[in-house]
Amino acid sequence: MAGYNRATMASDPIRVIRRRDGGQQMPQRPIGAGRAAVESDAQIARLVARLAMEHFLRTLQGLSAMHPGEDLLTVLVHRAIVTANLAHLDVDPAARQFATLAAAPPDEVRRPVSVRAVAASMGVPLETVRRRTNRLIELGLCRRVKGGLIVPAATLEGPDAESALLGNMAGLRRLIWRLQSAGFRLSGAPHPAAEGDTAVAEHVNGERGEAG
Repeated sequence: MAGYNRATMASDPIRVIRRRDGGQQMPQRPIGAGRAAVESDAQIARLVARLAMEHFLRTLQGLSAMHPGEDLLTVLVHRAIVTANLAHLDVDPAARQFATLAAAPPDEVRRPVSVRAVAASMGVPLETVRRRTNRLIELGLCRRVKGGLIVPAATLEGPDAESALLGNMAGLRRLIWRLQSAGFRLSGAPHPAAEGDTAVAEHVNGERGEAG
């Protein structure tokens, strides 16, 4: 789907995005606001990239600390499964009950995901991901169920998990503060759906049915 593209904005003053949940259309930013956003972004693009990468590396460090002794790819496969299990809740207003620290989504609302779908979402060879999922199952951090794999809610609860979640919030606030200090503004930006932000989660949840 088109992103920041001068030709697109010039030919389509009000971009319209067709939603995947029923064919409704969603008007996007006017051409003037879009061009201004592009020019503003160009002034700080490299700085924003560095700040975003710093946040990403800090996040990886935190994830690795939760799984001492395990290689980073195993940790990332674990998080990819968690994300796929719960991605459908992000667009469900009723799922707000699971947003709090005290209410991890129970196993029955987690959607299983196949090894193949996880591998595709990460761009990692299937057999590589299969070995990592087998390791996660051995550790009790992942379980095979009908339709694929889930990370049980019980493995994502407790003081260590809560500390990691709060640490993630603090890191994200730090990133937002630094971005704003650098001149990054959300006003005038396109809706995330226009830039394909939901594509990975939809791709992962669209390929289910293989447990291993």
